[in-house]
Amino acid sequence: FMGRTEWDKDIVRHLSPNSKYYYCPEAIRPTIYDAKERWSYRDCDTLKIITIASAGNLKGNGIILETAKILKGWGVKFEWRVSGDKKIFASFERTTGIRSSDVNISLLGYIGAEQVKQELLNAEIFVLPSIIDNSPNSLCEAQLIGTPVIASYVGGIPQMVENNQTGILYPYNEPYSLAFKILNLHNSPELQKRLSNNEIEMAHRRHNPQQLSQRIKEIYMDVITNSK
Repeated sequence: FMGRTEWDKDIVRHLSPNSKYYYCPEAIRPTIYDAKERWSYRDCDTLKIITIASAGNLKGNGIILETAKILKGWGVKFEWRVSGDKKIFASFERTTGIRSSDVNISLLGYIGAEQVKQELLNAEIFVLPSIIDNSPNSLCEAQLIGTPVIASYVGGIPQMVENNQTGILYPYNEPYSLAFKILNLHNSPELQKRLSNNEIEMAHRRHNPQQLSQRIKEIYMDVITNSK
């Protein structure tokens, strides 16, 4: 098995204790990895938040709605842009009783790589509120662009985000905690800049395509050698 986090490694060990596990970082599409643009701090009146995901049932749609309602109740001026399946997101509006349009959420639908890049460049904060996840591409891409990251402490995400160094972690099912993290980061320009610089350096090292290619070759050669 090839994997990227302690979370998937533990699952492999549990389900297939006699198998061999190989660590292999994730390949990222060139539009993002090779992008010349980098996130930079801008002092704006309106806080711009971006969440890029499929909007599937485990991606934290309910947390987004609840957190946005809290922020609006506090009088925060913000826009939260969310990509993914609008129909699935609508089911969470019915469950929570919160309409996205009432709490400053803009639903983008599915978006392509070029728009992903622009959304990350234009946002102030990238939020990933997954209920469960391993090493989501959108998180890797946000770090590569340098958008300051806030992510839930679930699955393999703690291996992708070092708290207060390459992003900020929060307990996944606590919208008030997430709201406080967002507001604190919004009010801390120096923290935003530091996180951004750290993310870019770490992510480009982790996803380096030449090193990744070499690692894949090593894994396959080891598999071939030991299968005889």
